[in-house]
Amino acid sequence: MSLTHNYRKIENRFFSRISAFFSAVFKRARIRLNKLSRLLGRRYTVMVIPHTEKKAVNFKISFATVFALCAFVVILSVVTAVLGILFATGGWQAASAELRMAAAEVENEQMKDGIAELRRTAGEFESVLANTLDSFGLSSVNRSVETRGDYASFFNVEAHDEQSLREIQTIENISGFLEDSMEQLARVSDLLNSKGNLLEEIPTGWPVVRGVGYITAPFGPARHPIRGYWYLHNALDIAYTRGTGIVSTANGKVVEVAWNDDYGNYLTIQHKYGFFTRYAHCDAVYVRAGDTVSQGQLIAAMGNTGLTTGPHVHYEIRIGSQNIDPIRFLSME
Repeated sequence: MSLTHNYRKIENRFFSRISAFFSAVFKRARIRLNKLSRLLGRRYTVMVIPHTEKKAVNFKISFATVFALCAFVVILSVVTAVLGILFATGGWQAASAELRMAAAEVENEQMKDGIAELRRTAGEFESVLANTLDSFGLSSVNRSVETRGDYASFFNVEAHDEQSLREIQTIENISGFLEDSMEQLARVSDLLNSKGNLLEEIPTGWPVVRGVGYITAPFGPARHPIRGYWYLHNALDIAYTRGTGIVSTANGKVVEVAWNDDYGNYLTIQHKYGFFTRYAHCDAVYVRAGDTVSQGQLIAAMGNTGLTTGPHVHYEIRIGSQNIDPIRFLSME
């Protein structure tokens, strides 16, 4: 009995506290609701007094009505702002799309202009290349810039406008033409290289360094400047200051370095195809017999040794034993 009595006592105390808690909560809620009801039920008189002598207008409005109007205004403002943001975002996207389309159209026009300029330049190149090949006796390329290309078969004409298709064909044609031209240009390059090698093997260079000097006595009949008699001058006399470098006018081999009363210090170089060159009146000679020299290599210094009136180089070209006017070979350079 004692335990049962204690349990019921504790149970009654617990439920009493729970009832007291909820009663307090409901009481406070009822008080707050009553205050809110009295607040919402309050009435305010709004009086409008005109500046004229007309009768003033007044009306009563409850706090609940004011609260509802304020809530409506706030909600309307929020909705308007959200709709404005959505509209502005959509307008910006549309404007951005229009700008991209305009930029694409500009780029398309620029591409068309570039292709037209490429077509014009390629046509000029084709003409120049044909003339160049003809001048070397070579056949021109078979493909023309205006030939219809093979890429057209990969495109559906109904899905692409004619202008775009023509541009694609033009690019393909020019590409194919340039590929065909490479072989011909390689042949021209080989021919020019062989010509360049030939010009290095025959005496076409100027015998004084840096192209300086001036001709004082050409090849042909002349009066001897010291002895006074007429004779055949079989060389070019090129004058400049003493010590100026003398260079080989072609690749070759030095076959003679010597002295005599007329030439002073001189040397002779043997070249391919039966050519010999001689350089006389040297102040000093920098090579020896048996040396191999290349075109433009320094071989001696200009002087006035031998029978001379001043520093110069006496420059001869011979084929076998026959002297030839060096001017004819200098003009080939």
